[in-house]
Amino acid sequence: MARPKPANGSVVSRVGTTSLWEQIVIDLQNEISSGLLEPGHRLPSETQLCKRFGVSRVTVRQALVTLEQQGLIFSQAGKGWFVESSLHEVPGQVQSFTEMARSRGLTPDSIVLTRELRAASLDEADSLRIAPGSEVMSLRRVRRLDGHCVAIDHSVVPAQMLGDVSDIDFANASLHDAFRRNGVAPFRADYEMLAVAADEEQSSLLEVQVGFPLLTARQIFYDAQDRRMEQGTISYRSDRYSFRAVLHV
Repeated sequence: MARPKPANGSVVSRVGTTSLWEQIVIDLQNEISSGLLEPGHRLPSETQLCKRFGVSRVTVRQALVTLEQQGLIFSQAGKGWFVESSLHEVPGQVQSFTEMARSRGLTPDSIVLTRELRAASLDEADSLRIAPGSEVMSLRRVRRLDGHCVAIDHSVVPAQMLGDVSDIDFANASLHDAFRRNGVAPFRADYEMLAVAADEEQSSLLEVQVGFPLLTARQIFYDAQDRRMEQGTISYRSDRYSFRAVLHV
């Protein structure tokens, strides 16, 4: 007997190599990225999802947990599952601002404040493990999502790690994509998070009041050879960013 097709047209196939829960993940990812499920939107209940896809609760739960690990949804006890409404890294993964934004179906861009090639300061040289006076690129930008100011980002990078980037417009391009074009890629990062109050410049750039709470991340990125490839400081509006971590006993 043929299995009844859910009323809304969603169906998972029991033929092929893609598991049932993976098909549900893909279906819900598409609904989130397309805007059908908007940020903050409550997902159908697990019972409703079981009926919709014609699968067991175990299968639905596996799909939901996977989406949660990807940073796309979150759960609230007694209330259900919701589409994530703030930007954050996927726990345990190295992601650039651009990668985080695109993974959530958002459009990232930047206002470039400063971009210059100059000699590294003593502190920068020590942090990046390069010789004092070595050439670095200093890039400072206001990062935006769908046209809304989210963060102030300052990156200092050894010039040799980037190669020639004179043709790259960092108002729209990803710094990490520029690394990859030069044959290197971020592999891991040291990450420190601080809570700070916005000063006058930050309040103006991020369109908040002086003293507004910001979350400032200090980062050192390493490549697979354990070379330090970027020193970064990014200050987020606390109402548009959250930090999450997975802790194991």
